[in-house]
Amino acid sequence: MTTINKQYDQYNSIVGNAFREIRNAEGVTQQELAARMDLDIKTISRIETGKNALTIAVIRKMSDPSVLKKENKDLLELCRLLIDEPSERVKNNE
Repeated sequence: MTTINKQYDQYNSIVGNAFREIRNAEGVTQQELAARMDLDIKTISRIETGKNALTIAVIRKMSDPSVLKKENKDLLELCRLLIDEPSERVKNNE
């Protein structure tokens, strides 16, 4: 497994855990969240456990204020890292 793949796995796990904590803090079920994000409940479960690769489309849905109301700057920053940091590494041939 390459370093970038390991980093993606790590980010998926960190972001998924943060997302689950926010969902639980707001009292939202996985089923409700799946409906809000127009995703299957199994996909939500896999995102929260870090087993599902996060696509840009899913990250955008996660950061949409209508999905989870609580503002969480840490989660948004992690989402930005997922989108931006690997791109920068590719540009720099790392």
